[in-house]
Amino acid sequence: LEGSLKRLGVDKIDLVQVHAINDAQDLEAALDRKKGPLAALEKARSQKLIRFIGVTGHRDPVLMRKAIERYPFDAALFPLNCVDAHYETKGPTPEPVIFERDTLPAAVEKGLARVAMKVFSAGRLVSKGIQAADCLRYTYGLDISTAIVGCETVAHVELAAKLARENKPFSAAERRELLEKT
Repeated sequence: LEGSLKRLGVDKIDLVQVHAINDAQDLEAALDRKKGPLAALEKARSQKLIRFIGVTGHRDPVLMRKAIERYPFDAALFPLNCVDAHYETKGPTPEPVIFERDTLPAAVEKGLARVAMKVFSAGRLVSKGIQAADCLRYTYGLDISTAIVGCETVAHVELAAKLARENKPFSAAERRELLEKT
């Protein structure tokens, strides 16, 4: 951490995240305050080398919710996009378990910064004919703090900034129509 601070030319880092809670073993290892990353992160925070501790998850909304419920993280980063509603985890739950319905509310309730990622589903949505603007407006309309938008072109960056400034979430009908397309 000290080497990174020196190379970056800063005194502290705003946010360090425990990355990719993807299975129960990852969750237990991450939350282990003796051998896991949280001991080091808490020490760094007490030394004022970092300000906030976050968590990221890419695959399992239930595990992300458990992480959020079990540790007082400051931020959570997870996929939020217009195909999330169609996602199903493999496991004992017979119905779809989705980040938007199962993780996002827990993060809101705990007061975490909510960072959306995979707005374009790693480019798959746009390549399948879903408009980039629709992907962005869908995710921007959720109760998020910010979005990390994986842009492939300068035009995507400009569009993402323009739509963020406009702040025009989908109507219920537009949302339903997009979900039917995806």
